[in-house]
Amino acid sequence: MSHLHLPRVACETIAPFALGLCAIALSVTSAASDESIPFRFEDLRAYVPVTVGTQSGEFVLDTGANEVMIDTVTANDLGMRATSVHEERGAGRGSLPTGDGGGVSLSVGSVPLKVDSAGVAPINRVLRPYNGLDIKGVIGAPFFMEHVVEIDFATRKLVLHDPASFAYHGSGVRLPFQFVDGDPVVQGQLVLGDGARLPLRLLIDLGAKADLLVAAPFVKDHQLLIRMGPTVIEPLGAGVGGETRYAFARLAGLKVGNDLAGADLIAGLSVNGTLRGGDYDALLGAGFLQRYRVFVDYPHQTMILEPREPMPATSFDRSGAFLVASGEKLDNIVVHEVVAGSPADEAGVRSGDVIEAVDGRDVRDLRIWDTRKALSAPGERIVTLTLRRNGRSLSVPVRLKDLI
Repeated sequence: MSHLHLPRVACETIAPFALGLCAIALSVTSAASDESIPFRFEDLRAYVPVTVGTQSGEFVLDTGANEVMIDTVTANDLGMRATSVHEERGAGRGSLPTGDGGGVSLSVGSVPLKVDSAGVAPINRVLRPYNGLDIKGVIGAPFFMEHVVEIDFATRKLVLHDPASFAYHGSGVRLPFQFVDGDPVVQGQLVLGDGARLPLRLLIDLGAKADLLVAAPFVKDHQLLIRMGPTVIEPLGAGVGGETRYAFARLAGLKVGNDLAGADLIAGLSVNGTLRGGDYDALLGAGFLQRYRVFVDYPHQTMILEPREPMPATSFDRSGAFLVASGEKLDNIVVHEVVAGSPADEAGVRSGDVIEAVDGRDVRDLRIWDTRKALSAPGERIVTLTLRRNGRSLSVPVRLKDLI
């Protein structure tokens, strides 16, 4: 998941691009029993409805997690007792207490899933300020191992196909992958502005909230902070070990499999102890995947991509104000950090300011992703923020502009 590194887990929009393919018609041989599950997709993160015992709620759907994880509060409510608790290191600089909750039966939508060993960790506490909603867990590899999972971002539906009868006849891009320490890894190349092509191992990570997130060892080995400038450093979210930070930069290009993507991608280069790497060099994230109808076929170690028509309009923050949510209802939107020299900084927005309204609309009628979208809007635009600071209300116009 984006920035959430569970045990043996690699986890975290921008101008549209294509793999140089024409529009194609979906052509799949499907069984009559194929199941359809709705999902929520907000702020480049997918959530599915899950029921575990008496508990129902949303779980993050994540190809970058190689197990099912139950949040500690939910596990306690279910009477699950975690054993072998240890401090797990992940994307952040710190660690997170993680244990083995044993076997559990649950349902994703109406589809049953039996897990021999579920992890238990306080993941909601870590993620809720950044997600702006409460989750009860993460659905990872065990779910994908049982189905060919078709992810239709346009309709926000999953279609589960039987691996034994699934047959694809379309002209989508087929990307074979290998499992490396339980994670799906495809080969690619990072194309730099100086013409260099750097081979890299891409972990297919639906939970990564970006086009591409590059691990710290690869960034250091290839001096990417120098070769890919200019950059802007911002948080993106949090994971095991706390908040994660990246230096964001535009890519000259990215090759995935045998097909070259266009030039308008944005990569996050790991800084400040984020994403220390392992058996991969970068995460191929939801910002990339959402441009396609995606077939994730773990049983046959293949991913198939069909370009969406039209490609979704995506964006990157154009304000320089990074927001988090707090409060029981997560409707208290706080400016967590302001990039020096950014539009928000020039307008006088400060860390700790509470946003009360966006262009006159009360934030209690919005979610954090709505506010982020407003601050990422393209074109010449001024967004007026009503802020509360030290008991005073301030009206601050922020003139948006591209940061990178």
